[in-house]
Amino acid sequence: MLKNPFEEFRSNWLVRNGLEMSDSSSKKRQGEPQQGAGEVGGSTKRMSGTATSVTVELDVLDCPVCLYPLRPPIFQCSVGHIICSTCCGKLKNPKKCLYCSSKSDYNRCYGIEKIVSSVQVPCSNAKHGCAVKTIYYEKDDHEKACPHAPCFCPETGCSFAGSSRMLLEHFTAEHHWHLTKVTYGWSFHAEVQEGVRILSNEDGHLFLLNMALEPFGCVVSVFCVQPRDTDPKFRCSLTFSFWKNELFNSLSSEFQVPSTTLSDGIPRDCFLFIVPKSYLEKDSKISVTVKKSFNCLCAVGHVVCSSCCVKLPDRCHCCSLATGYNRCHIIEHVVDSTKVPCCYDNFGCTEKITYYEKENHEKVCRHAPCFCPETGCNFTGSTVMLLNHFSAEHKWHSARISYNKTFRIRIAQGSTALQGEDGQLFLVNMVLEPLGGLISAFCIQPHITGSNFKCKLSVSGSEMSYSQVTQFQTKSTKLFDGLPKDCFLFFVPEMLLRDSGTNVAAMVSMTLIPP
Repeated sequence: MLKNPFEEFRSNWLVRNGLEMSDSSSKKRQGEPQQGAGEVGGSTKRMSGTATSVTVELDVLDCPVCLYPLRPPIFQCSVGHIICSTCCGKLKNPKKCLYCSSKSDYNRCYGIEKIVSSVQVPCSNAKHGCAVKTIYYEKDDHEKACPHAPCFCPETGCSFAGSSRMLLEHFTAEHHWHLTKVTYGWSFHAEVQEGVRILSNEDGHLFLLNMALEPFGCVVSVFCVQPRDTDPKFRCSLTFSFWKNELFNSLSSEFQVPSTTLSDGIPRDCFLFIVPKSYLEKDSKISVTVKKSFNCLCAVGHVVCSSCCVKLPDRCHCCSLATGYNRCHIIEHVVDSTKVPCCYDNFGCTEKITYYEKENHEKVCRHAPCFCPETGCNFTGSTVMLLNHFSAEHKWHSARISYNKTFRIRIAQGSTALQGEDGQLFLVNMVLEPLGGLISAFCIQPHITGSNFKCKLSVSGSEMSYSQVTQFQTKSTKLFDGLPKDCFLFFVPEMLLRDSGTNVAAMVSMTLIPP
């Protein structure tokens, strides 16, 4: 039977260029499945749309100039010599063929482009579990990011190599290492004992927590096991808390988690946390938290923060593109360089804060407003402004005091403002009742976090050789609801005030003790 002229031309072209057809063209037209006898790893599409395996000399798919894989656009001279677009753009004389010296323009060769775009090859990590087949010219790009590239077992004498998922199964089945499943941002406790603990997350990332006992204590390291070193995508927080001599102590550290393939065994130079030997007890434990970090970017360019990134599937929240998020350095630089004023700048704060730290700063800003407790007065301001207001507007007695030094205050109805050597503001409030004088002392600060100052009050009288001493933790307030009514902690009996009538001359001794 006579061959179709087009099929004969196509067959001769394939033979000239090193592509062997697996069977007759008539069978290809019929769409019958054929298998190449010596498959190197490629597939083309039949006219019917199905794929068939062929044997391809892969070097014919490389540019003859730079020897890199041909990828569209591909150009040819009038004789048929091909060249990739990169090399074509570097020719000194684009009107002359590099091989045959024929004078002609280079034109697109759509036929070769169609062939190279249809040739698919398996990943070289197929033996480690990768089932992806990529277009030949994309093979190198895929293998640079292939999650199935091998990592290695660090145990002495063990030569196992495999993907991180295979390595996880090997660690637990062969070496019986302890496995802990972790969730990003959540803490767990690990016993302080020598050895390696596996940490696995639901997204497939593998971490190792390594502890080594040294003469001076226990050294701890955490690293991510992955087939290639990349920018750190994870952070780890370690905390060790303990009681000693009836005192609570705590050690903590946070750092970027380094990555390793374990090709040289467990890294020995990345210990980032040390628990001193004197702190260790039989059942000591450390708290471990692994979390993702940095701003992330999808392939299209949509940005998401690291906290949201861990909660999203492998699909962009904006464009729904099925892609992983990568770190976005330029956005991080923009965010880090954006400074904003504190919202309390009208109360005296002059700091300029990175935008994402603004809320944290304002939670502790010492210029946040406190309030005047006098009825009918609407003044608000920082503690420095408030002290000036008390003295100028309400004529309250005020004084500067030194911590840990005793001073004396006359017992009289009203409030006295005290300013510590560090600028901290205190109020001493006295109320005269028929049974005696009630005294309270409190710390004025804009954020009710609990004062760390202690107050010691004492009073004595010659009558009946009376003396009274008390020490208490001062309560903190920003005076939003006026003077606290429920914190009177010292009482001076009326008999000590009796001789002075309304002009009380009795004195109380006071000492403020800082933390």
